[in-house]
Amino acid sequence: MLDALPFRTALQPYSAWFSLITMILLTLTNGFYVFKPSDWNVSDFLVAYITIPIFLVLYLGHKVYFRTPWCIPVAEIDIWSGKEQADAEELEYVIHVPTTWYGKIWAWIA
Repeated sequence: MLDALPFRTALQPYSAWFSLITMILLTLTNGFYVFKPSDWNVSDFLVAYITIPIFLVLYLGHKVYFRTPWCIPVAEIDIWSGKEQADAEELEYVIHVPTTWYGKIWAWIA
């Protein structure tokens, strides 16, 4: 089903979970140095952790204000609307297929 999509990311969904866990760890340990009693500084603490309450206020405020659902089941997510139009537009462009080994490597990277 998903193989029909033109773009897929390698190692999904594991790379998405890895990225999420890594970003959570980085966010929580960003200002860990301020918890040393000799280095405690309120301004450093606020600078390191102000993004967490800002994110929560913006995210939860958006959910409440626009009354969007808190969770959408995966089975209800529509990935097919507009696919015919996207496929038709894709056919309008010439897709360059690399023939050299370095061209194939560059196409894989890019």
